Amino acid sequence: MPPTNVDPVHKEWARYLRDMIPGEVHVTIHADEDEKHRIAIFTSKNAEGIVGASIGLMDRNQSRNPAVQVFTEVLMDARGENSIIGNVLGTIGCYIIKNGWKAGPGVVFEKMIDMYAPDLAVKHVLFTPPFQWKDGMTKVQLSKKTIYPLLAVPITDAERAYAASKGAEALEERWERDHTDVLDWQRH
Repeated sequence: MPPTNVDPVHKEWARYLRDMIPGEVHVTIHADEDEKHRIAIFTSKNAEGIVGASIGLMDRNQSRNPAVQVFTEVLMDARGENSIIGNVLGTIGCYIIKNGWKAGPGVVFEKMIDMYAPDLAVKHVLFTPPFQWKDGMTKVQLSKKTIYPLLAVPITDAERAYAASKGAEALEERWERDHTDVLDWQRH
């Protein structure tokens, strides 16, 4: 049953996503095992792949500094067909909502992909500012809230270890130097 009291700013974010990301759009509700915590997930499919985004994480302050408030939504992008992107985003959302996990640039959430696709080499996610859109996704001003979207990039165990020892920026520089297609979830 669809929710009846949807926050207008959540609807505004969904409309913004629809305008920015062309394709066949769906919004579904994902819940934790107890069905106590829910998150809406936007997906847009086109011939190149699928983009997903959370709707509602903006209600949780993601700042680690109590004097500052930072609100975000999480995006994921995958080349080709990817049936687990909504589940992965739903899990990330529930950990943030239910457990108070904080997402931010350079932060890794371990085993988010491994839960749904243990056969993939990419098992974890690293949060970075979105890079696929030239303008309009690093800071989004909605009518009543400013959000700073983050891209959850799937990473391998080796990439996780590299980011832990040398830093996320060093990993991103390595990706750029090696021309790594981070949107290819089949990479090793």
